[in-house]
Amino acid sequence: MHQLKGETVRLLSSSQVITTVSSVVKELVENSLDAGASCIEVKLENFGLDLIEVRDDGAGIKQEDVPLAALPHFTSKISSLGDLDTLESYGFRGEALSSLAAVCDLSITTRMVKDAFATCYVLDHTGHIASTRPSHLGVGTTITAAKIFHSLPVRRQRNKQPKMCREELKKVEHLLLAFGLASPRTRFFLRHGKTCVWQKAESGDFKSNLHLVFGPAVLQQMQTFSEQFFDPMLKVFGCMPRPLALLRPQATASPMLVSRATPERIFVLVNRRPVFNKQLVKMMRQKFQEAFPSHSTRYPVGVLCLEILPSEVDVNLEPNKTAVHFGQFEEVMNLVDGVLSKVYLKQPDISGSTGPEANAVNNSKQGGTSSQPRGVACTQTAAMAVVNSHTMTSFSESEISPAATRTRTHTHTRTCSSPDVSPSHSSTKPDSIPRARTESAESPATCTIVTTAAAAMSCASNRSLLCPGSYEILEMSDDDSLGCSVRSASGS
Repeated sequence: MHQLKGETVRLLSSSQVITTVSSVVKELVENSLDAGASCIEVKLENFGLDLIEVRDDGAGIKQEDVPLAALPHFTSKISSLGDLDTLESYGFRGEALSSLAAVCDLSITTRMVKDAFATCYVLDHTGHIASTRPSHLGVGTTITAAKIFHSLPVRRQRNKQPKMCREELKKVEHLLLAFGLASPRTRFFLRHGKTCVWQKAESGDFKSNLHLVFGPAVLQQMQTFSEQFFDPMLKVFGCMPRPLALLRPQATASPMLVSRATPERIFVLVNRRPVFNKQLVKMMRQKFQEAFPSHSTRYPVGVLCLEILPSEVDVNLEPNKTAVHFGQFEEVMNLVDGVLSKVYLKQPDISGSTGPEANAVNNSKQGGTSSQPRGVACTQTAAMAVVNSHTMTSFSESEISPAATRTRTHTHTRTCSSPDVSPSHSSTKPDSIPRARTESAESPATCTIVTTAAAAMSCASNRSLLCPGSYEILEMSDDDSLGCSVRSASGS
């Protein structure tokens, strides 16, 4: 028996930390965030195989600390194992730079505010400084990794495969999306060659940050949530696809827009750290499937953020720190399950042909015909019967005179018939829900309906019943007694 050489030990341990291009980007971006960077730029050449560069405007590295920065297990994040109970940084193992130096050509350019100019340090494969030179770069740190995996020919050959290259670029983008969600006030740029793959500007809060990451079209169909618990100390917040009955007026109901065939757009953050937790991903998918049974094979676009005491979570499971254990696992899972259940509580998918609510709507259709008075105020059953009977009167925008609608007269428009209203509901008092009155001076070409949120949303989402652009939902309420208002999209 004999002791392994130091070079062999470094390669064996480093190849477990630095496994792919995305793992390099992850370690370097975490260092930038720990340095308080407000802008992080990631640049790749040849999918990262030739060059990976991460530049930030953080605090920089002290000149006396640079010779130690790339040595194994040197770190400024913790001093002892007990510091993990109050850990607030992403990194703490002191392995990233030393592992990176072992598998590529590494250089560090850094400058602090107090420094007169930046200095570039070229490191050898043991993590020691080989040479230095002045640099024109500003305050912050730039780390460049070139010729990655040159000492691991099998791994480099595998990463050079075209399919692997494309997958790694997607993983890097997904990684930056996750960090972008966790860091609203940080700007991110991802460039591959001369192409800007993705970028995110600075934002002030979680919701505006979602707008920057996902875009307005997706965000219109997303619903945010947030709850605070005290036993255990836990805050759960995030966003999930909005139930169809609660979609915003201008949103087009499209579950395909807020779902994917793979879990690539599910983001789980624990204390701002992107992690993969199979139980939480499964839970998010299950809630989505229950709300959208017609898309049960897909994964939702969603963000789930947990803020918990560092002493209640173990992040030191793997070198890449993407897996965590919770001290009170069952309690945390039950609380998260309850929060996600409330998002879709009594808000089923009634736009399709399946599901209990859809069946209830279809079963509510009965014989007989009843017409509503002018001004149209429908009860919930009447409105839902109108939706299912396909007899709702609709008008195109060309028939509506905007000038006429500005004149306050009491000329009512044509009525909206409800042929399938049950006799048991025909005696419902008109004052039990708000009434709507249309006002037109010249042409009775508008129709305003006050009904429940669920019925109106079902009507608006089923475009086969309406002329294109003819109606929009103005306001809605979860309370059926309040209802919602539907009017022509032209503003009548």
